[in-house]
Formats: sequence, C-alpha cells, structure tokens
Amino acid sequence: MKLFLGIFCCLISFAAGIHLKAIHFYSTNRAFLVNEELKVSSKEGVGVIPKGTEMYLHSNAHKTYTYYMYIDVPHALSDQKITEVDFDSYGGIKRVNGVFEEQE
Repeated sequence: MKLFLGIFCCLISFAAGIHLKAIHFYSTNRAFLVNEELKVSSKEGVGVIPKGTEMYLHSNAHKTYTYYMYIDVPHALSDQKITEVDFDSYGGIKRVNGVFEEQE
C-alpha cells in the first residue's frame, strides 16, 4: 500500500509540474506594443506586423527576443487561407524573423 501511495504521489507531483509550466508559458505579465510596422520573414515569404499590435514576451536568449501574439481570424477567412499541417515535433514551432529595413 505504501508503494502504491508513493507512486501515486509522484505521478500527481509530475502532473502538477507539467500543468504549472503550461500556465506559466501562457500567463505572462510582459506585454509589448509594436511602435512602427515590423517587417518579418519566413521561408515562404515576407510580411508586416502592423503598428499597435500587442505581443507577449516568451523568451530572451542568444541576443534575440521571442514574442507571441494572438490572431483572431473569422471562420470563413480561416477556411479559405489557413491549412492545418502535421506538427513538427522535432523542429517545434516555426518562427518568423524580424527583418531590418534596408538603408536607402
């Protein structure tokens, strides 16, 4: 019985740790506002994050800030322009990169 109780307590502790880590990732109190249009690129192309977009800090490592943001997309537009793909569990979430404006 003691062995069962010990294993049960370990499993509960492990599950709580995973749950709290997920909560910490999504519940940050560090919000940032884009001051001017931010040009971004991915392997597929270049785009712009508009001025006034609120982003949340995820990490700061290797001289790079990593932010995330939430995007509301109406169902009809999502069905037309967004396709579900298999998640790359090896490579993880694909990032877009900030692009420096070219000097004129």
